[in-house]
Amino acid sequence: MKAIETDITVSTDGRASLEFALPADVPPGIHRAFVVIEEQLTERKLSRNRLNFSTYPVGPVPADSTYRREDIYGDDGR
Repeated sequence: MKAIETDITVSTDGRASLEFALPADVPPGIHRAFVVIEEQLTERKLSRNRLNFSTYPVGPVPADSTYRREDIYGDDGR
């Protein structure tokens, strides 16, 4: 099961249409989907949900550096 979160706009006649890109590993065909309508989002709630991280300069990073789990942790997974 995959969860996709997106915002929708409901028109005055009570209709909404959804269009978004699915992950590449979802094969073509018929799938069951569930739509949950939460409370109406206000501009304040929309801006509160967006995170704004500051940057931290760390200097030059080697071009061949990778940050895969296998490269960071040893054979015992720690």
